[in-house]
Amino acid sequence: MDASTQTSPADFLNDKNITFYTGIQNLQVFLTLVTTLKTFLPSRKFKDLLVTDQLLLVFMRIRLGLLYEDLAFRFGIKGDMASKVFSFWVKIISNKLSMLITYIPSALSNTCVPSQFKHRFPRLTCMIDCTEIFTERPLRLRTRAQMYSNYQSHQTAKYLVGIAPNGLITFVSEGYTGRASDLCIVRNSGFLDLVQPLDEIMADRGFNIEEDLKKKGAKLIIPNFTRGKPQLTPAEVLHTRRVANSRIHIERLIGRIKTFRILHGNFPINQLKLLDDIMRVVCIICNLKQKLIK
Repeated sequence: MDASTQTSPADFLNDKNITFYTGIQNLQVFLTLVTTLKTFLPSRKFKDLLVTDQLLLVFMRIRLGLLYEDLAFRFGIKGDMASKVFSFWVKIISNKLSMLITYIPSALSNTCVPSQFKHRFPRLTCMIDCTEIFTERPLRLRTRAQMYSNYQSHQTAKYLVGIAPNGLITFVSEGYTGRASDLCIVRNSGFLDLVQPLDEIMADRGFNIEEDLKKKGAKLIIPNFTRGKPQLTPAEVLHTRRVANSRIHIERLIGRIKTFRILHGNFPINQLKLLDDIMRVVCIICNLKQKLIK
């Protein structure tokens, strides 16, 4: 309060600050999350810090990538307590609010398909793509080789993300090493278990999962190949353009995920056990934002 860089809680909690410091859409959504989540806090845990401040600390670290020492100073606590608060809550939020990331089958997704998809891909259920998070270099050579991504030329953790035609995130996988292929992740992440007959899944050319989807009675939508022929037919060119115009939305969604600065730089190896929960919390926050596709 006496420092020129500090402010009172009453002045701090407003829509503008909540959006900037936490990534959450507005103050009302933040307070609703506080009311929902505080029921999962044991009565004697972190009793020196209000639940509102605990969750503010967690979301500020995720949104801005602040160090524990910085957060400890801001909230008037010790550095190790800031770490404990973050580790505790990020797991709770990931687990208790996981229902906000739910796969929507075609029977339901058809009711909320934006107009731009209704004529081109009327049964489109989900668009999928992989995103990679840079990590520090592991000490063990075997682990270092497994985490090396040829695409990024760096050690990474790789995630499969799926969105509905309206832009909601409906699937996020556990983290895989950067060496894992897109096909490997789709087959082992549990995504195919969610696919239902008549679903249509849109992906890039690297997702060679047509046979896997056929077994489920579903259909794969990907751009056309020129492999084995001199050029695409006019119909194939039109289809490829339509797929590219539609797939831009999942790239926009991944761009929204990457605005959370905790995912910037090289994620610490000693905190990798929290990365799956952090990614899920980021996706939950993204689903609470304004619609990606109108």
